[in-house]
Amino acid sequence: MTVTTDLPPARAATAPLRTKPSNYPEPFFSRMARREKRPLGDLFGLKKFGVNLTTLLPGGESALLHRQPGCEASVEDTEAGVSTKSVPISGTETSVR
Repeated sequence: MTVTTDLPPARAATAPLRTKPSNYPEPFFSRMARREKRPLGDLFGLKKFGVNLTTLLPGGESALLHRQPGCEASVEDTEAGVSTKSVPISGTETSVR
């Protein structure tokens, strides 16, 4: 598949950090303080799904446990080479490595 875009070449790691703070209430807000999120959708012209580059600082968490009916989530650790994908199956989520 060939995709054409008028967007200039870009590197995900240089995308601006998200400036909007988390809307989680305490004690969850402070649990998200050790992550840096870079939204990539606008940078790469994505319209139908969201992508974030999230850098976890020591002790950081990528997200709180949550459910999104009908959605998939994927996490890749680019430094350790670990990939985990949660795939909704019959209303439940299954972790696949």
